[in-house]
Amino acid sequence: MANSSIGDFQKFNVLSAAITGSVTVGTLVVGGGGAGGDSFTGSFGGAGGGGAGGVFEGTFSYAPGTVLAVTIGAGGARAANIGSPTSVGSLKLLGGGTGGTAANRTSAAAGNYGANGGGAGSDDSADNTYFGLGLLGFNGGVTTTGDSAGGGGGGMGAVGGDGGGTSSAIGGVGVVATIISTTLATSRAVGEVSGGQVFFGGGASSGADGSGSAAGGLGGGGVGGEGGNAPTVGAPNTGGGGGGAQASGDNGAIGGSGVVIFKYPARVTLTIAAGLTSTTDTVGSDKITIFTAGSGNVTVN
Repeated sequence: MANSSIGDFQKFNVLSAAITGSVTVGTLVVGGGGAGGDSFTGSFGGAGGGGAGGVFEGTFSYAPGTVLAVTIGAGGARAANIGSPTSVGSLKLLGGGTGGTAANRTSAAAGNYGANGGGAGSDDSADNTYFGLGLLGFNGGVTTTGDSAGGGGGGMGAVGGDGGGTSSAIGGVGVVATIISTTLATSRAVGEVSGGQVFFGGGASSGADGSGSAAGGLGGGGVGGEGGNAPTVGAPNTGGGGGGAQASGDNGAIGGSGVVIFKYPARVTLTIAAGLTSTTDTVGSDKITIFTAGSGNVTVN
């Protein structure tokens, strides 16, 4: 398959000289993160954290004139809503699984499957080992009898933590992308910068019934609710999962949206449909185009 880049300056850009031969395009594709689980009114425990969207980074070659359909996946909006897939041409990255619902002496819900699985919801009367299955990355975490914390959402780099006691479980860490610098990632508000690296696809931490809230996974993972604090959303344009709800009637947070990034020679120009939101920066001899929302065709000129 082929990949392409994008420029955000104009809807129609024309090269002054035709490009001959194939065009090599570095490509990052990230699916939308899953929503955190909800908790029933009267429940003693927290819900599972949302799983991260899938992440792919690679290089493709396109012939001039290639048209690519690009769609940016939204994050899951509330429980039972997995993240939406992000696609470039025939390459589709799944969204993250939803965190499991917390219950009170009833069967708590399993985390849902996705690119990375959602964490299991807590159930104070029985084990809940039904984590969400990670189809591309890692599974969500589980809970055990008496736990008041759900399982953390799976990330692209690690499984979600298991619920244990009253403190929430950590979200699985995401993966490092090399296509974009920390400086550009910060200025364009994509990915999560930490330790001189840019992470995508972090799972969210679970909700709990205590006063300790674990961190979401690097890569935009949200933080679970606890101690009267609402869960936080997965960071936009990271594919991070949404934080799981705290005990007793709270709602899980939405997942972070996906993103597509292209890196290509500065001599190349793309025609971008109006339905896509994008920015383009020139970095040395390359252009880097970042798609943050929408759907439409991109033509490699």
